[in-house]
Amino acid sequence: MRRHVISLVGAVLLSVGSVSFLVAQTPDSAEIMFEAARQMELIDGDLEAAIEQYEAIVARHPDRRAIVAEALLRIGSGYEKLDQTGARQVYERLVSDYADQTRFVAEARDRLAQFEDAASPPTMTVRELMRSGGQAQGRVSYPTNNPFFVVSGDGQTFVYTDGADLAVRNMATGEAQHMYGVDWTGDEFFAGPVLSRDGMKVAFMRFPNRPGGTTRLEVDSLGGGHREMMFDFGELGNFETRDWSPDGANVLIVGQAADQSRLLATVNLEDKSLR
Repeated sequence: MRRHVISLVGAVLLSVGSVSFLVAQTPDSAEIMFEAARQMELIDGDLEAAIEQYEAIVARHPDRRAIVAEALLRIGSGYEKLDQTGARQVYERLVSDYADQTRFVAEARDRLAQFEDAASPPTMTVRELMRSGGQAQGRVSYPTNNPFFVVSGDGQTFVYTDGADLAVRNMATGEAQHMYGVDWTGDEFFAGPVLSRDGMKVAFMRFPNRPGGTTRLEVDSLGGGHREMMFDFGELGNFETRDWSPDGANVLIVGQAADQSRLLATVNLEDKSLR
């Protein structure tokens, strides 16, 4: 009799345990719902259906804080992938209501920080370098009527046309020096400086200031003293410098030929030819 009682009790306990296990694993359980949502998201690629499933988890299982926190994180991520609004609000809810779920909260904070970065417009710093005939931030600037100028790649050197001459300004010290010391009473004037990529040389156009002169492309070291003619345009027309090739071998020019056609060409600095 005792053996029958023990067997009966064991059977009842086994039955209760089986029922408990089945209850824990019913289709409405948080774990099963979460795995179903992950499959929709990662395997089926159905983000909208996955978001609905994650939202159902949040609504039905508020006491399962870890699962709910991860579900909120997945909802926010889904909104972002679908370019839908609401992701920020979901992340903020996760941070404010589930602070104990530190791992998911940290991820939500990272996402919110990226929202802030994206929302912040790029800023531009405007610095006045010179003002024609006036002052620029307390420093004497040089009058200029020619818009041609160039700034070195590191932003430290500013080369520009100052009247008839070329000038070089050190941006760190604010000091400027003229390259040739010419003015409008002389035989020539300069314009269109372009710097080599290493910032050591400057190419520019030399124009005649008297009848009978010719336009020439010339090159000099940035400090002056090594001036060299690269091409004499003669009667070809009017030309301007535009850029220096990365290898330092050619200078790009544009202009109008004598027959009024537009020309885009390069001057090779080794053989001094127009190409």
